[in-house]
Amino acid sequence: VTRSSNDVAAAVRELDEEGVDFVKVIATGGMMTPTSDPHGAQFDPVVLSRLVSEAHARHKLVSAHVLSSAGVRAAFEAGVDTIEHYTTTTAAVQDHDPSLAPLLAAAGIVVGVTAHHSLRLMLAAGQAASIGHRLAAHRALREAGVTTVVHSDAGTSGTRFEAFCESVEIYR
Repeated sequence: VTRSSNDVAAAVRELDEEGVDFVKVIATGGMMTPTSDPHGAQFDPVVLSRLVSEAHARHKLVSAHVLSSAGVRAAFEAGVDTIEHYTTTTAAVQDHDPSLAPLLAAAGIVVGVTAHHSLRLMLAAGQAASIGHRLAAHRALREAGVTTVVHSDAGTSGTRFEAFCESVEIYR
């Protein structure tokens, strides 16, 4: 669905009236929605920038769901506060552009590393090397000075809230 900058501004105003602290925008498609493109931007840059500026004008932080380098660049240019996922941690394509790390670090954008169900299964199977491979892009971010945090993406298929300690262990 194509959204205009006025549409996203109105949506942010509505969320503000509802009392949210954060606005999360799906900046790229996802892995669980069959018709979405996890590597393609979901918003025109002008529209994404308007969403961020509208949220910031209301003292709300903006988090961007991103699974590709193009999405990271768009989120960075729009001025988001956090990026969730950064790239996929599944066996799918690891779309990582190392030139973006210094930009994220300088801007103070926090990146959430996703340690979900498939990585939890790998942890249980003792596949530390495979986990390390899947999280190599995130390790490179941390080494470049980007603040990273772990999250589980709990609520998605197979990822239970009560097992968050497994996500922390994967991140470690």
